Amino acid sequence: MGILNGSFFRVRKPRGFQYQPRFYDERKERLERLRGGQLDAENERRARMREAWKSKQTAQPLSGRTLYRLVLGALLVWAFIQYVSGQ
Repeated sequence: MGILNGSFFRVRKPRGFQYQPRFYDERKERLERLRGGQLDAENERRARMREAWKSKQTAQPLSGRTLYRLVLGALLVWAFIQYVSGQ
């Protein structure tokens, strides 16, 4: 009976796409809350630069591995200077 009412040639509509993000961007949420959800390009760029500057401002303590490499490098330089000045 599907042929008689014309459904044989009908194309079904595609199903809608329902996007649900799987992560939470805290920084983006905070920026939207501060600006009321509406950011123009200039303010958004300024806010991103400010956030990047703040993240670089925080001092990171040297890890043991980094400190080890720094001391090893200093010893190698000292040994090289001693070797060159001894000749």
